[in-house]
Amino acid sequence: MIVKTTNDLIELVKTNFPSGLLKAVDKLPGQINEAMVTRFLVHQPAVYFAFIGGNGKGDANEARINASWGCYVITDVKQHKNSVSVDQIIDALVPLIHGHTIDGVGTFRCTAINNLFSKKFDEAGAQVHAITFVLPNLSFNYQPDMTALGNFVTYHAEHSLVAGDDEPTAIDHITLEQ
Repeated sequence: MIVKTTNDLIELVKTNFPSGLLKAVDKLPGQINEAMVTRFLVHQPAVYFAFIGGNGKGDANEARINASWGCYVITDVKQHKNSVSVDQIIDALVPLIHGHTIDGVGTFRCTAINNLFSKKFDEAGAQVHAITFVLPNLSFNYQPDMTALGNFVTYHAEHSLVAGDDEPTAIDHITLEQ
């Protein structure tokens, strides 16, 4: 359910934002930190989603939580004349996602917007904001498809090597023998 919901959010933003306005809309590949934000600046403005947890109802008969997703908006500190601002992106994201219903899953509610300002992000040239959306009563009462859980076969990563607009990217893609 977490994967389905995250993928739905990504598709919702990609479908509704003007083509080319956002350089990246994707899953956050880990905990947000300075190194990650610096890498993401190459493809900004960007929006990343992550499941950030939830609280259960305490009912032993049903696996339900009030689940939270973080929506991270990353932009360059320098506002270029023709670029979209972080505030404009947030102004468009909140009404797009708040009230959005995924059939059979639930309806999102915006519960917080935070400026994640830090000296390190600022020195890296990044503005980072987090929008928290809650999906009340997310149910895990279904039969999971255990055949969909695959072995770790492929490793794929993209690495930024040098900060700047002309930054080269190294791509690692390794398939392990089974």
